Amino acid sequence: MHTMRKLVFALSVFLFFFVTGTSAAGQNSRGQKKGDSSAEYYRKWLDEDVIYIITDEEKAVFQKLATDEERDQFIEQFWLRRDPDPSTSENEYKEEHYRRIQYANETFAAGIPGWKTDRGRVYIQFGKPDGLETHPIGGPYQRKPNEGGGTTSTYPFEIWTYRHIEGVGDDIELEFVNDAGGNLYRLTMDPQDKDELLHVPGMGLTDAEMMDPQFNGQKSFDRVNRIREDGLARNQGINFETAKDSPFEKAILLMNISKPPVIHFNDLKEKVTARITYNVLPFRVATHFLRVDPQTCVVPVTLSFDSSDITLRAEGELSRSTLQVYGLVTNLTGRTVYEFDDEIIAEYQGKQLDLARQQPQTYQRKLALKPGRFKLELIVKDTVSGNMGTMAVGIEIPPSPPNSLSTSSLILTHGIEPAEADWSKPYVFGNFKIKPQVDQIFTGGDDFGFYIEAYNYQVDQSSGKPALAVKYGFASPGQEPTSYKSVMTGLTMARDRLFLARMIQLGALEKGKHELVLVISDILSGQSTITRAPFQIR
Repeated sequence: MHTMRKLVFALSVFLFFFVTGTSAAGQNSRGQKKGDSSAEYYRKWLDEDVIYIITDEEKAVFQKLATDEERDQFIEQFWLRRDPDPSTSENEYKEEHYRRIQYANETFAAGIPGWKTDRGRVYIQFGKPDGLETHPIGGPYQRKPNEGGGTTSTYPFEIWTYRHIEGVGDDIELEFVNDAGGNLYRLTMDPQDKDELLHVPGMGLTDAEMMDPQFNGQKSFDRVNRIREDGLARNQGINFETAKDSPFEKAILLMNISKPPVIHFNDLKEKVTARITYNVLPFRVATHFLRVDPQTCVVPVTLSFDSSDITLRAEGELSRSTLQVYGLVTNLTGRTVYEFDDEIIAEYQGKQLDLARQQPQTYQRKLALKPGRFKLELIVKDTVSGNMGTMAVGIEIPPSPPNSLSTSSLILTHGIEPAEADWSKPYVFGNFKIKPQVDQIFTGGDDFGFYIEAYNYQVDQSSGKPALAVKYGFASPGQEPTSYKSVMTGLTMARDRLFLARMIQLGALEKGKHELVLVISDILSGQSTITRAPFQIR
């Protein structure tokens, strides 16, 4: 137990954040010191030189080192672990990494060092793109068919393509737009961002907007306001899209290029994954699944903590808590399919502290998994008190039956808010922000809501729309509801799925255990699905 209390968990870089500080150009291509103080040299190495390639575990270990000698040994081992050919005197990986930093600083600087920009970050991580389409001054542009066709004028933009990125996939296309002037291009997942005439009436029309009577020679309201009615771009005046233009495919791409790098620091990994037999920091876990396609699911893992179990440290006028999380997902054969580690920091001031103490603290991490059965092992550490907790839960993702109506998990919640459809962000599902009620416990006066998605329904060939009926009811566990209520609002149809987010009344349900029973029927195919979610009223 004493050994386990000394486990070091990792700090997390989930998405690519800009960091403050001076440029990595302050060091030479091998990272040697150039007149900096010792502390400044190591800060630069950690926060600038290797920020995009260091693993969370390595970073946490480095921050615990006490002497410069230990730090120098760590840096030497850091590069040795990445050396593709240790038999030679040169470390090709290290040389290439510093060459990329130098190139990024020389090429992509835009009021901030080049390594901090989106183009610099991508270049440092993935190297030179296999294909480059550049429009340095923007201007007249003939849209591609999947962008709607027609002529418009654009801001300066670039499209980078990679044939393959390990851990991300094949045929990767990244678009950077400079709509702020200077040399600052930002990574975007929406090709409309480069359209300089998007908000200019009557100019820059797509082919459909010019020829389709429904638009009458005017811009599509949906295109201007970024609305995808039924998930389709044709309502935006775009008649053709490729599979990778789908918002869901782009969300998965963003998740994949944002996920932590492969963990190499095996000594620490073995310690972290050692079995712990005590549990002094209790927490609750809920897992759900939502389909991206028949082969891939997004699995949000949500943790909930009672605030009274978390220790705060006073720092001036602030009170701060820090929890560190490590997760390991294995399949039935014991092979590791996913690892992650994150840090949860919460700060409170004055009256915020009293309010925070009355609310549970939550955390969510989204995983990309294939259908199957998995084991999720979690370790959480309170860095202030040193208390730790562990838990192992099973995850089962059913296969997607072809041509059969199916659904995602049924998620229960206290509240539903509108949000931008960015699946890489915690708590975002479809166009909503939803925090799952992990313990599934409610009181009679609580707000009660649910979220679910449906897939593989038929579409009427004449109208291009599905015909679905949705109803819900409450029942005792394992029983059937005595009555159902039809759902007429909260439904959003997309090209390949139905989103359903709805707040409802618990009514006169008595205290005890209940189930929400949701029935979705496809009138065209005659198929129905029944999905249940247990909950308790106290």
